[in-house]
Amino acid sequence: MNKVLNSFKSIKLAVVLMILISILIGIGTLIPQHRESEFYTQRYGELLGKVILFLQFDKYSSSVLFGVLLSLFFVNTLVCTLSRVLKIWPSFFKIPEKKENMKLKISRDKFLEGLKKEGFKIKKTGEDFVARRGVLSRIAPDIIHFGILAAIVGGLITNLTYDSQLFTLKEGDVARVDNIELRLVDFEFQLYEDGRPKDWISKLEIVDDEGKITKGVVEVNKPLRIGSGRIYQWSYKQKWEVKLKFEGLDFEYSGPDSTIIEHGGYKIYLSNFFPNLKISGGRAYSEGNEPLNPAIYVEYWKDDNLVARHWVFEKFDFAPSPEDFNIICKIEGYYPALYTGLLYVREKGEFAMFISLLLIGLGSILLTTKNYVVVRFWENNGELSVYMYSHRIPKEEILSKITGGEKN
Repeated sequence: MNKVLNSFKSIKLAVVLMILISILIGIGTLIPQHRESEFYTQRYGELLGKVILFLQFDKYSSSVLFGVLLSLFFVNTLVCTLSRVLKIWPSFFKIPEKKENMKLKISRDKFLEGLKKEGFKIKKTGEDFVARRGVLSRIAPDIIHFGILAAIVGGLITNLTYDSQLFTLKEGDVARVDNIELRLVDFEFQLYEDGRPKDWISKLEIVDDEGKITKGVVEVNKPLRIGSGRIYQWSYKQKWEVKLKFEGLDFEYSGPDSTIIEHGGYKIYLSNFFPNLKISGGRAYSEGNEPLNPAIYVEYWKDDNLVARHWVFEKFDFAPSPEDFNIICKIEGYYPALYTGLLYVREKGEFAMFISLLLIGLGSILLTTKNYVVVRFWENNGELSVYMYSHRIPKEEILSKITGGEKN
């Protein structure tokens, strides 16, 4: 049992765990989090994408690996902290042994006066005196360690209870979280004068399960509490809304580009809308957002087979392939729409993290107080016999302050 405890007290183990946790966090900052599975296989390739998903690097903070590393770090920190507490704290309540380590040619009253000026608390024990100061600075590292433990607990609770939902909305769209209906009333994309993004602001109408309507605003670094979670301003994107008429299907579509429509037995794939289509090296792109050459690419699939495809232009007709295909698509209208990306997060580790910040802050403040010193002294044949323990400060320096620099 002692061998197991000693292994968890190892500083080397703590360093290794901190390195591994840092590496995992670093990976999490490089890999976009909480996206659909297809995103990772498309962006990183089939093999690497599956590895990312298997190791849960797509949601590292709630992954099994992160939970195991945090648990090991918790045990390591707990064992180290308790070992220190059990070793040091009892001494604060004990009278130091009566063992002399110096003699002073100074009166007891003057020595007592000097102790009081230096902030010592003095207690008489029989014929002897015991003086202490700086107990809080001595326990400050332990308070910080307890804060770290609270942070780890908060991380583990978050790991076990974390749930998120990412959705994109344009003005008027509705989403539901925790039986609460959210409708995007307005979305502002603010820019600095030089064109850099300044802020994204989503204005929401919130309808609870009893039908009560309230207003809410979400912007960067200012989440909105809703139900048992929070909504964060996560991203934004601009998409084109298009209106297409499919002659031969007697069908009109109004909605976002880059989507799949099912109608008349066909799966119709729409590409991105190109307001100013250019083709270079076999690659289609838009040269700006001015509608100089509006176009969209359409494919028609049936029973998993590509039946026809068609570049659709607003300003001139272009035959489908094959040319005898009896469906003709035409562009009837288009306009750019801003979509807000909102992330709903629900987890229960906030209170532990709050306690953690309080303890770490308190411990850091206490570290700045006077260092721990304990003194036991008694008179012996007209001389003052003194036992002193000083943490981090030389005894001579403390003694000089207490005696006012008198030679002894």
